[in-house]
Amino acid sequence: MAHQVGSSGIIAAPAGGAARPRLPGMWAPFLLTIAAVGALCAYALLLVASSSRGAEMPVAAPFAAGAFAFFQLIFPATRPRRDHVLSPLNWAVLAFFLQLVAMPLMISCVGMSRGTLPYLPSAPAVEKSLLLSILAFGAFSGGYAFLERGGRGAGARESARLRLPRLLVAAYVVMGVAGILLRFGSFGAMFATLGDPEKFWSGTPATETTLADAASTFLRPFLIGGIVMAWCAWIEQRGARASRLARLLASALAAAAMILVGATYAFNRGSFVVPLVALAAAYSFHVRRLSMGALVSMALLLLGLSAVFGQYRRGEATPAELLEGGGQRENVLPKDPLGEVQVYGSAPQFAGFLLEAGERGERRFSPRVLLGSLMYPVPVLGKPFREESGPVIFNRLIYRESDIVDQIIPFQAEVWLSLGPVGLLAAFLLLGALLARLQRAFDAAQTTFDSYAIQFTAIWATFLIQGSLAVVSQVFVYFALPIYGYMLVRRWLRRWEPDEESPTVGLASLPASR
Repeated sequence: MAHQVGSSGIIAAPAGGAARPRLPGMWAPFLLTIAAVGALCAYALLLVASSSRGAEMPVAAPFAAGAFAFFQLIFPATRPRRDHVLSPLNWAVLAFFLQLVAMPLMISCVGMSRGTLPYLPSAPAVEKSLLLSILAFGAFSGGYAFLERGGRGAGARESARLRLPRLLVAAYVVMGVAGILLRFGSFGAMFATLGDPEKFWSGTPATETTLADAASTFLRPFLIGGIVMAWCAWIEQRGARASRLARLLASALAAAAMILVGATYAFNRGSFVVPLVALAAAYSFHVRRLSMGALVSMALLLLGLSAVFGQYRRGEATPAELLEGGGQRENVLPKDPLGEVQVYGSAPQFAGFLLEAGERGERRFSPRVLLGSLMYPVPVLGKPFREESGPVIFNRLIYRESDIVDQIIPFQAEVWLSLGPVGLLAAFLLLGALLARLQRAFDAAQTTFDSYAIQFTAIWATFLIQGSLAVVSQVFVYFALPIYGYMLVRRWLRRWEPDEESPTVGLASLPASR
């Protein structure tokens, strides 16, 4: 049974638990088998075409595409959700699709981009990296299916009626504003600095970080959290009865503010893209389901914005120069868009390079390397581990020096070199189990901010599929602080719930703040 929209306009699950739409039992295996066979045939034709023009295609590429369909065939729980496209499971499946299907297909068609690598790895190294991805997806699927088995239909979700305590929202905003002022001195200075990326970089401390800089780094995420909380409170109190235009304007205003605050983190795309995606997931789950056309439009907009931010952060042009047009606008656009896609999509040649260079290099990987990656972003406590961490070793293999650490080490290759095949399988079994728990919590979420926090956590957790352990650790040390604060406040306030047997959970059952 599908979700129904109540009189308030907020989507509510029917009593007895949210049913998960699936293809009929006999059709799902048949369609997945057809898809796998079709993928193999397409790759076979592509192999002939690519060899005729002198291009090279990884032999493991069609098997990676086939494995993507095969594991979904034997583990039905990992098939993409159709009821809510923006959900923890779908995000993980998308990440594996890029790694197992899209990236191998791209390098087969246009060739491998070297990016910042000193050389492209050998064909066996690329094949091995694809094999690691296949094993990772198999382990992830098994871990997810094992834990998801006991969680289907867990907990009915009622219409969200939470009114977030205004004091908590105000406290987050005040803390975030304090972080802005500690970093820039005033909002006017912030706008002026962001308007000239060269000035931004000249004002960024290169080596020594003061106490004010450290406090600003920790505090600014609270402003994003406060913006999200204010939007959630408005949605749950008035947004359901407001017009579609009012909801659109409120959401656009919140998104613009989040992008502005995220830009203060050196124009890092993840600092605002992930919160925006999580916000869209919460909106689609609680307010009005977003259509596929709307999701595609949003994705294209975010991709375009991310590409511009990536070049703008290099300091090659100011906004005024961009508006004037000419050569400056062309400088901001990516010079090699397909190469950029391979870099950020973690195409197999990057893990292949690490596998090849790591096995040949003098510095051997060990479990301490993973510990160093985990501790890398931790202030003070992480300093003794950084020289032996994955990011430092990987960038040293690329640049032959230790001063530059700007490339993301592929987690799959890092854990393989450090712990071997057993470690790789165990890591992705645990990741699958974690995603199953997050998906179950997402299905039972009763408040908009709960859905936002769960999707935010899931997106960054699945970054291990294509990204690095150090980046995930950094996010949960710095950017997840508002979520930790919310969880602590919710736990404390639950003691004041009048009825322990109430079907509502957490802050949803609290009286509205006045």
